[in-house]
Amino acid sequence: MQMKNSKRSEGESQATRQVSQNRRLRTEKHRGSTSRKKKMDDLDKNEAKERRFHNKRMKAVRKKALKMRDIVRIASSREKNSGIKELMTNVYKLLILSAQVCYQ
Repeated sequence: MQMKNSKRSEGESQATRQVSQNRRLRTEKHRGSTSRKKKMDDLDKNEAKERRFHNKRMKAVRKKALKMRDIVRIASSREKNSGIKELMTNVYKLLILSAQVCYQ
């Protein structure tokens, strides 16, 4: 009985180690040697300004889309009618698509 427990805990610790190793690899992969500011410095002044404006605009769009998603959730939980839920989901998708087209 004691052997089974020790084997299982060994397997669990190995799985935990694997998960943490994967997490480390993921963060190392995304972590670049240059910072965002350095990347901005590489661009000329106008490009950096446009990029900042674009980033700010996309942040606002994402915020708006999240609000829309919350509205969809509330509407779908309150209303049993799936037509409203479907309509709101389509509106949300259209909002995202139009934002991507407008601000690229």
